[in-house]
Amino acid sequence: MRDVVFPCILITFAHIAAVVNGIDWNSDIIASPIELAGANSDALAKYFGQGIDNATLFKTRDVMGELVGQFEDVSKDKIKNHNYKEMTHWLKHTAETYPNITHLYSAGKSLQGRELWVLIISDNPMEHELLEPEFKYVGNMHGNEVVGREALLYLIDVLVQNYGKNKFITNLVDNTRIHMLVSMNPDGYEMGQAGDRVGYAGRSNAAGIDLNRNFPARYPAHKEATGGFVTQPETLAVMQWLLSYPFVLSANLHGGSLVANYPYDDSDTGADGIYTPSSDDKLFVELAYQYARAHTNMWKTGRRCGLNADGDSFYHGITNGAGWYHLAGGMQDWQYLHSNSMEITIEMGCFKFPLPFMLPTLWDEHKYALIAYMDMVHRGVKGIISDGDGNPVSNATIRIVRGETTGKNITTTTTGEYWRILTPGNYELEVVHENHKPARFNVTVDVGDAIVKNITMEAIPCDLKDTPAMQLRGKGPLKLGLIGLDSAAETLLRRLGNNTCRSGDSNVALLMTYTQLAIFPKFDPADHTPLLRAFSVDALILFTSGAPHAIVYNAGQATPQLYSQAAFEESIRKAFAFSGGNSTSCPSLLESQATAEMVQNIGGGNTTFQLGVGIGCAPDNDTLHADAAVIGILESMLNVVHKDVVHEFSVIPSANPTDHFTPEQVIMSTSAGLDRLPESAACRPKVEMVGAMKLYRLGADTGPKTLIMSVEAKTEAFVYQLGSYLCDESSVSIPNEDHIQIRKILGSSSVYLLPEIPHSQLNCHDYGTISPFIPLVTQVLNVVPEIDFVVFIAAGGIKVRFIDKELQLPLPSGSKSLGSGFANMGGMANNQEDNSMVAALASAAASGKKPPIMQLAETYINTHAHMKQNPLDVCANDHQPKPVLGALQWSPHTWSAPDALLIQTACCYEPRGTGSIFDENRKPLLTVLEQRLRGLSITVISSDVQLIPNANVTITGVASTQYPAKLLKTGPRGFVHIALPAGRYKLAAAAEKFQSQHIEITVSPTGSTIQEFVLHKPFQLSGGRTFVAIIVAVVLLAIVFYTLKRAIGGFDWAAKREGFERVPLSEFDYGGDESEDDLLDFRQVK
Repeated sequence: MRDVVFPCILITFAHIAAVVNGIDWNSDIIASPIELAGANSDALAKYFGQGIDNATLFKTRDVMGELVGQFEDVSKDKIKNHNYKEMTHWLKHTAETYPNITHLYSAGKSLQGRELWVLIISDNPMEHELLEPEFKYVGNMHGNEVVGREALLYLIDVLVQNYGKNKFITNLVDNTRIHMLVSMNPDGYEMGQAGDRVGYAGRSNAAGIDLNRNFPARYPAHKEATGGFVTQPETLAVMQWLLSYPFVLSANLHGGSLVANYPYDDSDTGADGIYTPSSDDKLFVELAYQYARAHTNMWKTGRRCGLNADGDSFYHGITNGAGWYHLAGGMQDWQYLHSNSMEITIEMGCFKFPLPFMLPTLWDEHKYALIAYMDMVHRGVKGIISDGDGNPVSNATIRIVRGETTGKNITTTTTGEYWRILTPGNYELEVVHENHKPARFNVTVDVGDAIVKNITMEAIPCDLKDTPAMQLRGKGPLKLGLIGLDSAAETLLRRLGNNTCRSGDSNVALLMTYTQLAIFPKFDPADHTPLLRAFSVDALILFTSGAPHAIVYNAGQATPQLYSQAAFEESIRKAFAFSGGNSTSCPSLLESQATAEMVQNIGGGNTTFQLGVGIGCAPDNDTLHADAAVIGILESMLNVVHKDVVHEFSVIPSANPTDHFTPEQVIMSTSAGLDRLPESAACRPKVEMVGAMKLYRLGADTGPKTLIMSVEAKTEAFVYQLGSYLCDESSVSIPNEDHIQIRKILGSSSVYLLPEIPHSQLNCHDYGTISPFIPLVTQVLNVVPEIDFVVFIAAGGIKVRFIDKELQLPLPSGSKSLGSGFANMGGMANNQEDNSMVAALASAAASGKKPPIMQLAETYINTHAHMKQNPLDVCANDHQPKPVLGALQWSPHTWSAPDALLIQTACCYEPRGTGSIFDENRKPLLTVLEQRLRGLSITVISSDVQLIPNANVTITGVASTQYPAKLLKTGPRGFVHIALPAGRYKLAAAAEKFQSQHIEITVSPTGSTIQEFVLHKPFQLSGGRTFVAIIVAVVLLAIVFYTLKRAIGGFDWAAKREGFERVPLSEFDYGGDESEDDLLDFRQVK
């Protein structure tokens, strides 16, 4: 057998060698008999059989030419390679020339700061139109693969020039919102070189990372080193962009071969050459082949781009990604798993970076394929999912129950829209939503436009799980148990159950979004206690008749820090004032021994907030007000019994430094590190007690005052390390950069450290608010009122949140008042990073008037090794990672709120110890503390050296220093600090009963500027003192007159006149050139 096979192989190779010289491997595709036979059993043949040749199903280039018709093609003189500057000019010129159908925006920036330009083309480019699908092309992901980049520029030109002239193109633009990301890797492009056929120069971004291996991988263990271990800014920007629009269909344009590639790219084993289908495999085969079929010759079976190792052989010009070779961390896999969009990858030619003369042919080969693929976005079924009241149902799931193919689930948009591209055939689909009954519908899909199927969902009865004893309402994270102790409370709570079940009130619906209520209108301790215990409530509220008042059964650790008994009692009295009553007319059960024992038996006293409420004697006098009062109570609980929103895996870190540090490091990372320092140390340490907390002060008494506090056990060691580092490094004899920074900081400011707080957070989590720490900060401010800046050190992410006391951010939707009139005791009901906040920050940035605290946050990020490379938090495990920079707000509170930074220093799930946290965050924090010095620290005292509180200080820019007048007030110790840009300023200080003082001062661009005002009281005399002064003055005057009279009486005028010599005025020496004004102006000082 071997004797027969070997000569055959020689003959085959000889035959191939004979024809090679006549083949152009840049354009020709040659198939062997084996390859032609294999094409009859590939995925395309399996799914579509004879339909492969159906020109209605798969439009050929000729068919597309007939459909599109005559159009004005891109001018030949424009067909060349365009660098970043030229590409930007092309896009901006297009947007300016065709403003009615285009909109240019940036999806983000590259590592080197170049914009990731996206051009929208549509009849209404600025807005998403209902049921109009969003389509996108992404070009130049690999910087040296440029055919896609150029083709998108040419395609843009064709679409805009022929809009309103060509029927097919006009219809496509009118009914599709097309996004063109022309270059995802503009930095890499600038490093590439025309004529590169199979090279790698410019393929990666400026950090040397392959962006198509940099996305979160389907199998992280399969990732290659070329994909890097830090998500790149281009990748993060595109991830956020992909999730910001309801994209339906997409293609990623590459180069180096000629094929349409579809998911999955990563095989289950990580091996090459293993066909790994997604659940939408048939659809992807159809999409890929439609692109290939409309291309001049991509659709052909056979080998292309050379016979050597660089050549590739494909059936029908398409391939499953992993069936070709496996790739982990690719964009199309990530997008398929984390969005509604379907994406394929197009390899557009054998040359990665063609020479200019090659581009006209390449464009001509691809132009109809690009248009045909865009048109596929209109296949399948689409519609709007709404409820019985006609409101859109967002986040509903659309799944294929049965049909021609399987497929992934997709979800509806915020406006209830869905688009489901499907291959032709009959389908049964199901719509599922947690608050509605599932709805199924049938649809027959053809090759024409998408079928519109609008579905109305029937709500699930909210009392479906009710029992005679308990009513369950809401699906939020906060669990509240509500107990009725008498008939009046029973009636009130039954109405609450009805109102929260069938109400169309948006405020009630909002409340149900964030709470779960277990309502026991008529509580029976014997029968209902086990059921209540099983519900594991966060707060228990007892209702009964009696004078309107409140009682806390387990005051102490379980009482929320934001709860104010006085404020809540006052609200209860006002809310139930109509109900009347006192302890005599209707005695309350709240204080009875039986009630106390019942509450104790229910349990949860250490963790569950237990509250009793008296609702008056006759709450039925005004049911409307009574019902509103109960809603108000629930809103108050929602605000004060705050549950943190966790966006990643929660773990309990070890709080024991010996788990993470060497014995020497333990000293530095515990209280021993600071307590060992004498007060004579260079950092001038001083300990002040704030209740039971130790507050360490380092540095000078002058300049800005900063509080740095840990709020988690995981970060306590960080703050201790910081204190030890500041003190040790400030005294070294040979300074380096850190030492110089530290000496500057400690010489011109005060740093207060609070490493440990009561009830420090043991569980690592993200923070939607820092309002729970208001009471702690207030305690510190009572001791050191000059502190105007707080840095919270936590984990739960790699990001920074700033709180500017003057920046007006719209409240997030979940925190708006429900109109109950109840006192807001400080909580935000949900995470504060919603679209209104993002818009406010963008507006601040665009105006060029970023608040100083926002600039400090940006400084921290830009100095942090990981944060500066990642616009999104790399720790998040959900599908919508949060930005590294964001803002929070202090909850409404009657206090003097400082500016603040929340610095989240580590992922919760990081396996490493906490020792590395300090190393990663030391430099950013020192840089922020140094930047804090750039401003003006003012102290106002009296002439008798008394500090003047509440003094008014007005600051106005002078000449070229553009700074509007700003009024400040000194604190209790006459001190105030303000961040100011360098320049010249007028200052005016004034206080009641003191004369004002005006000066001009220059604020340094590098260090702290300190100004002390000494104010004088105007001279005043009281009535008694005035009388004494007059008597003294009269006596002195009398003595003067008497003395003068005696002196004049004995003076010989004649004798003196005889010896008088006149001196000519012209000869008198007046002191050279000095003017009279100069001689008399004693105020001049040199």
